[in-house]
Amino acid sequence: MDYSNMPLEEKRSYYECGNRYVTLDQVLPWPDYVKENHQFFTRKGWLQKDSEFTTDNDHINRKVSLWRGDITRLEIDAIVTNDCDYDIYEAAGEGFLEEYSKLNSCDNDEAEITSGYKLPAKRKHFAVYLLHTSITVGRIIFGGFFLHIYPRLMLENFPCTTKNGTEETEDIEEEEYRRAYLQALHEGEAKNNRIPIMVVGQDRGGKTSLMRRLLGLPFNKDQPSTTGIDVNVIELTEQNAEDPWKKTEVKKFMTSESEAETVLYKKTAEYLDGGVQRNLEGDAPEPLKPVMQVKPVMPVMQVKPEMPVKPVMPVKPLLRKEISKIKLQRSTEHDQNEVLRVFVSDFAGQSIYYDTHGCFVKPHCPYVLVYDLSLEFDKPAVPKFKTSNEEEEIEMNNPHLNTNLDNFTSWLKFLQGLGECQDLQFPDKSGHFTTAKGENFKLPPVLIALTHSDEVKGNDSRIDCVQKRIKKVLSGGKYENVVPEFFVIDNTLEDDDGDDVRKVRRKLFDLSNAVLNQEILMPVKWLNFEVALSRKDCKYIPVDEAKQEAKACGVGEFDQAIKFLHRQGVVVHHSGSSKVVLDPHWLMNRFTKVISMPGRLDALSRYTLDVFRQNGILFREYLQKLEDGKLLEELMQKFNLICLCQHEGKTAFYVPSVAPAMKPGKELEASNVPSLFVTFPRKLVPMGLFTKLQVKLISEWEKRFPNQQATPFFYCNYSLLPLIIDGDVYDVCLIDLHEFIKVAVFPKQDGDHFKFASHLKTTLKKCLDDLKSPDQLLFSMTSYDLEVECTCCFGKEERKCSRHHEIQCHSDRCGHRHFWKLSDLQRLYNDKSPAVCRTDERSSKVFDIKSVKIWLNTVPDVAMVEDSSNFRRPNETSSEASSSGNDRIAPLPPELNITLPTARDFDSEPYYWSSNEIQSQLPTDILLITANDHEFNACYSYMKHVQRGYSTKLGMVYFGRFGNQNNPNVRVALMKSWQGPIEAVIAVKNAAEILHPKVVLFVGICASMGRAKAKLGDVVISAKLATYDDKKFKTDGAVVFHSTKANVSRNMARLILNAAHGWKPPLKDPKSLDVEVHHDAVMLSGSDLVNNLEKRQELLNSFPDALGLEMEGAGLYAAVYDLGIEWAVIKAVSDFADGSKEKTKLWQPFASAMAASVVYNMFKYPVVLKDWRHYNAEGHT
Repeated sequence: MDYSNMPLEEKRSYYECGNRYVTLDQVLPWPDYVKENHQFFTRKGWLQKDSEFTTDNDHINRKVSLWRGDITRLEIDAIVTNDCDYDIYEAAGEGFLEEYSKLNSCDNDEAEITSGYKLPAKRKHFAVYLLHTSITVGRIIFGGFFLHIYPRLMLENFPCTTKNGTEETEDIEEEEYRRAYLQALHEGEAKNNRIPIMVVGQDRGGKTSLMRRLLGLPFNKDQPSTTGIDVNVIELTEQNAEDPWKKTEVKKFMTSESEAETVLYKKTAEYLDGGVQRNLEGDAPEPLKPVMQVKPVMPVMQVKPEMPVKPVMPVKPLLRKEISKIKLQRSTEHDQNEVLRVFVSDFAGQSIYYDTHGCFVKPHCPYVLVYDLSLEFDKPAVPKFKTSNEEEEIEMNNPHLNTNLDNFTSWLKFLQGLGECQDLQFPDKSGHFTTAKGENFKLPPVLIALTHSDEVKGNDSRIDCVQKRIKKVLSGGKYENVVPEFFVIDNTLEDDDGDDVRKVRRKLFDLSNAVLNQEILMPVKWLNFEVALSRKDCKYIPVDEAKQEAKACGVGEFDQAIKFLHRQGVVVHHSGSSKVVLDPHWLMNRFTKVISMPGRLDALSRYTLDVFRQNGILFREYLQKLEDGKLLEELMQKFNLICLCQHEGKTAFYVPSVAPAMKPGKELEASNVPSLFVTFPRKLVPMGLFTKLQVKLISEWEKRFPNQQATPFFYCNYSLLPLIIDGDVYDVCLIDLHEFIKVAVFPKQDGDHFKFASHLKTTLKKCLDDLKSPDQLLFSMTSYDLEVECTCCFGKEERKCSRHHEIQCHSDRCGHRHFWKLSDLQRLYNDKSPAVCRTDERSSKVFDIKSVKIWLNTVPDVAMVEDSSNFRRPNETSSEASSSGNDRIAPLPPELNITLPTARDFDSEPYYWSSNEIQSQLPTDILLITANDHEFNACYSYMKHVQRGYSTKLGMVYFGRFGNQNNPNVRVALMKSWQGPIEAVIAVKNAAEILHPKVVLFVGICASMGRAKAKLGDVVISAKLATYDDKKFKTDGAVVFHSTKANVSRNMARLILNAAHGWKPPLKDPKSLDVEVHHDAVMLSGSDLVNNLEKRQELLNSFPDALGLEMEGAGLYAAVYDLGIEWAVIKAVSDFADGSKEKTKLWQPFASAMAASVVYNMFKYPVVLKDWRHYNAEGHT
């Protein structure tokens, strides 16, 4: 590749240092260098202490510079030396080596001139001259002298004098150490050496005794049950990892001041050993300015507080004793005795605590799952609780009739869900980890410890049987995060001989290190922030106070820093909370005061206690009496653990988790409305979900229908919610059946119940979708389905059920395992296809879809469903099939002439939001927002020079350019949003405040409002946007929509007129499909995912001119209406909103590519956006 003649902008894309290169206009001319460093030069006696600064031969001196720094970032044209280092010609590339090899070696005082080729490059070469010359090769590098003699040689050849009295400063050693120290403080990153280790499992299974065994503490046969979480802090090294872990006496789990100083001194030593990059524009080593200058479009004003600004770093003199400590770090070998700090957490096994466990579990640390060898897998579990050494164990209810195997697999599934949740939140990170010994695992790694081996001592067959049963469970569940080894533990032993406790310690140590080795590095200044928090003599502080502490420590990216500390378990702060909790263990104990065993509340009055025990209702006056009750109330409401209510005229809270258990009776099966079932991928109700769903459903119904509910009744596994609509009362029962949740509806009067069922299903889905948010801490809540039971096979099981010992058991949990998804029944109903149950191998039966019609978006019987055949006519092309009058659907779209990326291609390391690489991309010109992966991939494929950064408020944002290879100067930011208008509002408003775009576009796929209006692949641009969420029901059942119809923004209105000019669809065969661009379309937008012919026709009746249908435009318009930003929705057709979405899903990547290519065609020339204003432009340069 010819780097010598390559345009500069293109060549820069090949630099290994990315955007961190340095141009010569960023290097001080020699006179300015001397002036900035005159104290050093006078101290050395190289300059006189005169009254003013002058230079001789200024016209020559200003063409010379001295650079002391990293040559690999220096942008040059030519290398001038009496010889050439191997590092330089290797880094410059093959072209330079080939040219250099043709030259003869030169004598002293001579030089050969070649092109610079591919420099900047990886290798480092320090202390070279830069000469600004007038010859055509431009800039020149000299090299070959020792670092310390350069300034003196420069003064001899390019003399300067000063005439300004100054005081003597520290010597050269102090100066170098001070600059390295400040650079380490501002830019340094260090490996995190802290990690939690979680011990979990069934109650009274030996978790606490195992933790004591790990610590080398004696066995306590009367050990009381853990309430909440018990935490011990341990410090480990390679040498003592297998020995009994010694407990560290600490008041808080934070880094101490001395520990933070050691990290800082170590990092300073690394900078000194690697060569300090000098920056002579100030005392603190500020990052270099971005090479690509951004011209201000408005006068500069102060940046808004929400922006991730970088505070000025505090500067303090470096004392001699500190320099001595840094020298000690330089001479110390660190890797051999690196200390690992672990927080060993023992989680209470009683289910009453499960609702709060979600606030403290972490997806990125090792777990020990305990199983008691003395228990029979298939026998019903007997939950127990022991309050103290003296008291006997109390047996508790088992409302689900769970077996010991059920409880064990519940924890396996929960921990598996933690890893899957991590994969969903960070899809670009590999979920696979490797220990130093080469052992592979996925997050979170789980060890299985088999306790109580003393009770089966000598019974090897018993232990072998348990291990085989667990292996069978593991092989059937694809538990890739479980370590394939069992550890047999005898908690009664006094030393380390006789069981596997040393192996457990070693394995946990190795796994912890493996996880930490792949964690992101922690900025050193975050450690200072942590130390500042640890000095606080309180349990929690307001979040604004924490932000002030962060600013004082030079931390501009507060959200990112506090999230990191929360993840490490040293603080607790969840998005939106007004407080930062500095002691997580203390908070857990506070929660335990409320979410606790009923018997622990004997301080309450008898009546108040009875209300609490029998109804799960806690009077607010009790909560206010607790220490820090206000904080508890805020956090517990935020996590949907409690819900505000009125009880007998007093303010109170529903607390479902503390209510007693109930065994639902046969009466719950007597309703004439078929029950709904909420099912989950792992056939397990996510831990903590049921309580949150009860609370959420009550509060959400209250928002939608104020004063339309009566007093509910709660049990920990069951709730009765009387809901009212239009004066009609319906009892809604939620029942936690362990594997799924049953929703039973009991009308209190005759009538048409379709309206209530529609509102209940919508509200239920809204609640479940909200609870999938990461902020709700339901880590295993990745997805769900709404289903109905199959009446063909329900209660027909001929085997005796294991729980009730009945043949043809009619219990919801035992009677059958076959459900019908509503989405599948909807499709079959629309297609007028039978629903065939094939669970009976001897005969097939047809399920009556009309029996559950109340839960479907039904089509009137007289309506004809459009033909949705999967097959083309012989020799029919994609174009003919997608547009012909026979309404057939082409199963495959035409082939594209571009290759769309996949998630595996997005593997570049994200930059910190405050880094030069990200800040140099702001403000952006175009913000592209997508709502699914196909849309994102298509937009990404048209961006050049892509970098990505992570913002706590926005998530991952990808920055790149539009334009041809020689002039890609249109700044583009690309990000994802959740689907729907509310999510779009949030995404746009947050992004506008941070990215300051000129225009916001939602790009991707939409539905066509009719096959005659727009065919598959056609691009629809929102010249007008109509919304349909505001609707009313007439007495005859008809729906009346009250629409808002808005014109697209002013500049976009002019631009979309020519959107297709010069556009060529990215088709491999241009004749394969005639793709149209509808630039004057009416786009219909709302919160419903429409995939039903009746619903589509209902919308068409009210919006006959609508051409496209999608879900995010309404939110986009709502956001930009207040912000005043240019906007548009540009999407291509991938389905017809008629029930055929599943059959056209292969058109989604194709349609996304069409829409993205039109956007690129519109904005690939910078002149288009030249006069458009950035949002809040005065805040940027």
